[in-house]
This record gives sequence, C-alpha cells and structure tokens, in this order.
Amino acid sequence: MSSSQDGGQFDERADALVLLTSVHIPRRGERFLPTRRVAAIRVALGNFDRVMGGWTRFAAGLDILAKALTLKVAAAAKGCAMRHLWLGTFFIALLAISACSEGAPDFAEDDTESAFHNPYFSVTVSGVGPDIILVPGLASSGAVWDGTVTALKDRFTLHVIQVNGFAGAPAAGNAGNENVLVDLAAGLSLYANQLDDPPTLIGHSLGGLVAMQTALQTDAELRRLVIVDVLPFFSVLMDPAASAESIAPISAFMKATLLSQSDDVFEQRQAEALGALVKSENDLRKALTWSIESDRAVMAQAMSEVLVTDLRSDVAKITVPTIILYAKDDDIPNMDVVERYYQDLYAPLPEHNLIAIEAALHFIMLDQPEAFVSTLKTVLDD
Repeated sequence: MSSSQDGGQFDERADALVLLTSVHIPRRGERFLPTRRVAAIRVALGNFDRVMGGWTRFAAGLDILAKALTLKVAAAAKGCAMRHLWLGTFFIALLAISACSEGAPDFAEDDTESAFHNPYFSVTVSGVGPDIILVPGLASSGAVWDGTVTALKDRFTLHVIQVNGFAGAPAAGNAGNENVLVDLAAGLSLYANQLDDPPTLIGHSLGGLVAMQTALQTDAELRRLVIVDVLPFFSVLMDPAASAESIAPISAFMKATLLSQSDDVFEQRQAEALGALVKSENDLRKALTWSIESDRAVMAQAMSEVLVTDLRSDVAKITVPTIILYAKDDDIPNMDVVERYYQDLYAPLPEHNLIAIEAALHFIMLDQPEAFVSTLKTVLDD
C-alpha cells in the first residue's frame, strides 16, 4: 500500500473522529446529538468506511441514533452501539473468552488455587518447572489458556490469572475500580516477586498491556515478557495522530454506550464483534457466552482504560527480553498497515523480537494452537 493511499485513509478517518470527539454526554432528557451533527458524522464515517473495510457499522448505528434523538440518554445510547472495529480488536467490550456455561472459570482437575490473594484477580496453578504467568484479555477467562497449559505443564509451572469481574468471576475489588489496569499490574508484580525465581509473563490483548505495565514497575522481577496481539497504544488504529487526551471523549462515549445497552443489544453486538476475532464457530459460541457472563461495569471500565493507555514512550524503559506475537491473516483488513505499527511502535524496546502467527485472528492461541505453542516453546527454550 502506498503512502498516499495510507494518507487518504487516515484523512477520512480523522474527519469522522473529529466529529465524534465533539460529542458531549447529555444530561437525562437532553437530545443526544443535533440532527445536523448526526448527518455530518454519517457522511464522514461513510466516507472512510468505504476505504477501511473493517469499520462498517458506525453509520448504521448512527442511523438508529438519528431516529432516537428525542429519547432519553439511555434509549439513544442503546440505539447507537458501534460494531466491532477490527483493527483494534477491543470495541464495545468485544474481547470475551471464558470456560464454563455457569459463568465460573473451568480449569483442569489437577489445578490448584494459589494461596496468594488480592482484590483484583485470582490465580490457578498447575504443572512443574520454571514459572509462567498467563494473563487473559478483556472479559476473558483464564480458561482461554487451557490448551497452552495442557501443552506446557509437563515442563513449566503455569500460573493462570482470572481477572475479577471477567467471565463470571465476582467483581470483588474491581467493582467501582477506576484503575483496573494499574491495579492488576501492581498485583502481578507482587505475585511475581513472591515466586522462587523470576517468571515469564505472558499477556494477551488487555493482558499484554498489563504485562508491559507490570514490567515497568520498579520492583518487578521478571525473566521475560511475551505480548500477544496488542500494540503499546491501541488507539492509533483508530487515529494515527491519537493521544490519550484526544481519545478520552471517545473512550467515555463508548463506555456510556456499553453500559446503556440492553442485554439483547449487548449480545447482538458481541456476536458481531467476536465473529471477526476468532475463526471457529465453537470458539465463537463459547466466547459469546463468556462475554455475557462478565460484569458489565468492570468490562466497560477496563475497555475505556485500554483506549487511553499509551505506553509508546514507556516501552523503551522495559529491560527484560520481550517477544511480541501478532496475528496475520488474509481476513484482517490493511494487514500491511497493522504490521508497520507493530514494527514502529515496538522499535524503541531495547530487546525484542516480533513474530507473526499466520492464519490466525486475534485469539491466536485458539485459532492456531499448535503454532502458538510451538513458538512459545522455542521462545521459552532460549
């Protein structure tokens, strides 16, 4: 893709984002957006939707919103839920994996609960050997790592994190928490430090951001990081000129939208979103069930934090060896642009290695479990 083509895409996207960032959150009973504003946003979003194939439901959502202008905030927000933005993989609480139809994580029979306790996550331990901590993504269960644990537990001790409030786990300390990611990172640093030897910390998606934040803790003792399919700043995939400050209004808007959705609308949007994140129908069905089991308030808060977490200047301070695994597939729009972001944004990291996992979507460990485990074994043996 030429640089002029990239520029055109980003100009169209910026037009729409400028309009979105001017949206205010209305008081109860207010009109949600002026009719002319809705029309302008629809035009701008429609323009870049034709260029960016993965952003396809914004205008449709705003059609619904336009018809609901005289409704109260809850009704308006209910109608304007956005469809998943593929390139970022997080929109509208779309990252959801759990492992039990009753909502609780489903771990192998020989797993044991760790004696370590804090308000933000629980830990299940299995296997024998050097320590590996596995952190799932937004609204995901620790059971997303089940295949990885099965493949590695004869050689490693696996510490699987279950974030409180995700995938049916009680919200506990994350209820009302406005610093979910930071508190997870601080807790993980404490947990890693009480192990006999520095562990490898593996994080997927939101878990990858938390893993990097953990490595930035001054007292964290880690052997290496493995970051799975996440950038140091997700929101550049929405706007290449984004900053935490510029994206904050969109983050607040999306959080309010998620919280205002009815259960039926939430389930529909999740099904649409997850269909672009995982390949098999079985995993899609599980992911949808697990997403619904998450605490909506914790999920919305964590999502909003992901959008404004910018670690681009901080990755240069990470001193442990870091491996970044990212998904590569023909179904991912503008894959060359995505790869350039991985190359450019991780370039300041002193010791890192980028590895593409072919024919996988966002949940690499589910779509390509053999390739994922094989890559991990190679990395862990170094």
